[in-house]
Amino acid sequence: MIYHPAKYWRRRGKVYEAEAVDGGWVDVENEPLFKILDGLPFESVLEVGCGFGRVGAALKRHYPGIHYTGLDVSPDMVDSALRRIPDSGLICADVATWTSNLQWDLVVAVSVLGHILPTDIENVIAKMRKWARYDVVAIDWDDVGNSTSFQFGHDYRRIYGDALISEVPYGRQTVFHVRP
Repeated sequence: MIYHPAKYWRRRGKVYEAEAVDGGWVDVENEPLFKILDGLPFESVLEVGCGFGRVGAALKRHYPGIHYTGLDVSPDMVDSALRRIPDSGLICADVATWTSNLQWDLVVAVSVLGHILPTDIENVIAKMRKWARYDVVAIDWDDVGNSTSFQFGHDYRRIYGDALISEVPYGRQTVFHVRP
């Protein structure tokens, strides 16, 4: 079976929140994310792959007053995110095909880019950089060239190139800070 991220997450979105809560994954990336974000100026955030709102809710708690927008391919997860962060803008769309001329101060993606097809990853990252006024921060599995049945080991350093400001290892993941 060939992995198609949008189809997979539309189906898995029905159960992912319960799995994440039961598995204790809800706040796992907050610490390394906030270490980078605490030093950045931003009033608006686009989260690519917002899922059920775990990161968005943490952002709203940690940075009260920000304007938060979440983007996810799963209608079920967007509905869950709306319950977690009702004062947000939410968009149900596939980041690989969604286009917008809007910009946010900050674009974040937490454990999402590894699910983007290798044929789409450079375009997705280019769009994220276009949507960001100041910064892009992404946390993802960092195992270049090694793919699983539902995750890809992208070469983020090559894709980000000179736009990469910093990278901080975090277990099997890396936090990448990029300028548009």
